[in-house]
Amino acid sequence: MPSSAEYTRYSHSHELERYWGKKGVVYSISTVHHPSAGSEYPVKAPAGFEALAPYDIALIEFPDGSRRTFMAMSSENLQTGDEVECVVGANPPTSDGAIIPYKIKVRRPISC
Repeated sequence: MPSSAEYTRYSHSHELERYWGKKGVVYSISTVHHPSAGSEYPVKAPAGFEALAPYDIALIEFPDGSRRTFMAMSSENLQTGDEVECVVGANPPTSDGAIIPYKIKVRRPISC
């Protein structure tokens, strides 16, 4: 669980309440590359997000049939069909200097 200070950063967003801790399955996944990557990489980071590349964007299907895209945690190496959970993850600043400190990301569930 994030600290109360971290939770407060989400106080203006319903994304945390709606998805945090929710589990689903990777329906589709794409790797977003730096714009300077060669033409063999069809998906490139949009302006302002180059510093984050490469990163994975996963389309998650939830048990109710709904689907939503999320950034994957960087070390996950997810594949279609993997079970995932929504967690709070940190992002580095984007290349335009904007800071996106925390957002919902997906990772494999941690078993206890």
